[in-house]
Amino acid sequence: MVVLISRIIYLPLFITGLILAFRTVHTQPVMTILKIAIVLAFVALLEITLANKLKHRPGVIFLTLIAALFFLAALFGIILFFN
Repeated sequence: MVVLISRIIYLPLFITGLILAFRTVHTQPVMTILKIAIVLAFVALLEITLANKLKHRPGVIFLTLIAALFFLAALFGIILFFN
């Protein structure tokens, strides 16, 4: 159930991310590309962590990386939105 909910949440996140990317790619292309890379890494690590959780072994390193990538993605999104 958690996997389904997380994948449903991905859709609006990707849509809003694409809107932000199209809006900022002309003025700040490097920041936009970095944010897209961070978000893709966040989603990949989240999927890996959920798969490990189903096997009853979520790693602390994965959870720490997910938190750090989430913070970086939010920070880059805020910076891009206000510039």
